[in-house]
Amino acid sequence: MTVSDGSGLTGGTSFTVTVAAEDAAVSWAGDTLVNTATGGVSGQALLRAVLRDGSVLPGATDTTAGDIRTATVTFTRDGVTLCTAVPALLGTATTTASAACTATLPKGTHTVTATVGGNYTGGTIAQVTVAVSDGGFLTGGGEFTATRSAGTYPADVNSTVEVELNAKPGKANKPATGRAEVEFRSGGKSYTIKAGPVDALGVTSAGRTAQVRYQAALYDNKGKPVASGLTLAVTVTDRGAPGRNDTVGVTLWKGGSLLLSSDWTGGATAEVKLKGGNLTVH
Repeated sequence: MTVSDGSGLTGGTSFTVTVAAEDAAVSWAGDTLVNTATGGVSGQALLRAVLRDGSVLPGATDTTAGDIRTATVTFTRDGVTLCTAVPALLGTATTTASAACTATLPKGTHTVTATVGGNYTGGTIAQVTVAVSDGGFLTGGGEFTATRSAGTYPADVNSTVEVELNAKPGKANKPATGRAEVEFRSGGKSYTIKAGPVDALGVTSAGRTAQVRYQAALYDNKGKPVASGLTLAVTVTDRGAPGRNDTVGVTLWKGGSLLLSSDWTGGATAEVKLKGGNLTVH
């Protein structure tokens, strides 16, 4: 910086301006269990990270928000890039977004790192297991109470959400099959998610856990389509008969936008306990 006055005298100084990256809190919302293709040695996993601008976190000292869309996310395994993604907003706010892409991983358990770049910094690590199917499958239905639902169509607080789920691995080199239906109320209106076929299936009958991604559409109470081309992600933990201790998590995505989470933690969907019904991982 140089300064001069009307008498021809000049003076100057120099200083450094540091432009720091915005900080992002990153959480994993992608697959953690997928089965290999029938007769194969690898499986395709959906890698998804949810990004939140540091200004929206509880107790944040940085109260000036950036635009999370200026971030990038790179997914790596053992230092090798699997895929990269540009965040898409979860809703209308420019402080929360998700970034997702798919990667083919060999059989085994993999440490996947999501690293945030662009105008942001941050990251998270997840364990993604690709397992040969042990023949396990998912059936059953139940209902639970929604208390902290989120998304464009959040379930009304303390309302009942009903689920009917089935999914099973394919045979003779055929893909997994299954259907799902979820009924809930949002804004005082009734909606139904109808889902199938299955995009990805991860089941361990020994561990009594299941993760399923379905192709889905959302309908209103008159059966008219509200949105299509959706992804319904369901996680289930079978905790034994009669089912009152079973837990389930339901997330409905339209690309990177969150339409419904049955129990949103701020960065992912948590499983909640059934109040009726039984979900069985055979």
